[in-house]
Amino acid sequence: VLPLGNSITEGWDLSLTDGEKGAYRSHLYTLLNDGGYTFDFVGHDSTGFDVFPKPAHGGIPGTRDQWLVTLLQNGYDERNSIQITPGNEPYLDIYPADIILLHIGTNDMTHEASADPSQVAAILDEIDAWEAANGIELAVFVARIINRIPYSLITTQYNDAVEAMVALRGDPNLFMVDMENGAGIIYGPPDMQSDGLHVEEAGYIKMGQAWFDALDPFLSSVPDAPTALTATALDASSIQLSWTENSANESGYRVERSESSGSGFSQIALLASNTTTYTDNVLEEGTQYFYRVQAYNNGGFSGDSNEASATTAVTLPDAPTNLNFGTITSSSIQLIWTDNSDNEDGFE
Repeated sequence: VLPLGNSITEGWDLSLTDGEKGAYRSHLYTLLNDGGYTFDFVGHDSTGFDVFPKPAHGGIPGTRDQWLVTLLQNGYDERNSIQITPGNEPYLDIYPADIILLHIGTNDMTHEASADPSQVAAILDEIDAWEAANGIELAVFVARIINRIPYSLITTQYNDAVEAMVALRGDPNLFMVDMENGAGIIYGPPDMQSDGLHVEEAGYIKMGQAWFDALDPFLSSVPDAPTALTATALDASSIQLSWTENSANESGYRVERSESSGSGFSQIALLASNTTTYTDNVLEEGTQYFYRVQAYNNGGFSGDSNEASATTAVTLPDAPTNLNFGTITSSSIQLIWTDNSDNEDGFE
């Protein structure tokens, strides 16, 4: 889960240390953990580490919609003029996520007071581009951002425009979460800080609950992971996989492959529901491959199956032909033949 946004995600509060800034994330952690979910928070920053054990996030105080577009494109933080990812790599290449929680726009309302949702659309476009490049589907939960003191009409108009834009995209993996009014935040004490922009702990508790209320039905609909994955080499170029199906609500299965155990996996196939076997063809001979499988539906992807591996066979070289004599002396005989193979280690 990638919490992505500005200081409200980070937990801005001048009275707190970085270790104390749990924001809504600490409360969401507790709710997800108590709900029995296995998860991680991911992102380049870490605050709240004295409060809960998964403090990673992508919140950048002061950042704006368009700067998050750049962050996703090449890992550059325009707000602080910092290159976050090595080699200008896309942010999600370094901090990949299955779910993004996006709360962004407060600073845009402060500086430009524009209800234009185009930069939020650009953020979603960048996420779509990363999904297409990697063959991965993410779920993105987009917040109607909290309002402020005094009440800001333009913030409500911005939220309305963002919600309309999200609806027009028709993406089943996009979800709106109403933080402005649906979380029950009181726009005054005890929920809001005196600056009128940031929430107090009481407000963060309500934000955490709102995120959880949106995530819980989504996560509970995710299919169960397949088990008992096995891999069997059929010949020098193909490996057959088989697994046990454990879900009744999957839309299909994703098969991933790597040449190293535990990392480097990439998608090689999307299969129909009720599939329990797959043959991976056109492989290199004499090579060990590692596999894992997930079930998926509109709720997202299941956890990984167990990892299974197999090594393709080595093809015997073609026999040489036209064996003949070359130079013959009193103590030596030269042999000459035609080499018909391209995979031999030598000749006997």
